[in-house]
Amino acid sequence: MPTVGAQIVPATAGDLLRVLQTLSADEMGALDDSLGDWASRPLGREVLAAGVLNITASACVCLMNFEPAGFFALRRGDLGARLIALAVAPDMRRRGLARTMLEEANRLASAGKL
Repeated sequence: MPTVGAQIVPATAGDLLRVLQTLSADEMGALDDSLGDWASRPLGREVLAAGVLNITASACVCLMNFEPAGFFALRRGDLGARLIALAVAPDMRRRGLARTMLEEANRLASAGKL
């Protein structure tokens, strides 16, 4: 069941950057080490937000009451899709947003809408 007030939308660079700035490099690299490497570089978060996540994967942002609260990124492969990033801003955790994003990622991957 989706979290009340949460909305999943295609990511914009500005919304992605607002979430990325709240995360540590370790949190970014939890599912894909290369994202953590990018996050630890100078201007790396800006590069991730502006291009890497949207070019190499399909990124979506979770808005909670119209404020970016988290994001996920899926990479489509030959056999299916792989979740390469899932993060919730520290001040927005424990509200079911990760579950809501996982449900939407599963729905998008199953429907082939990546």
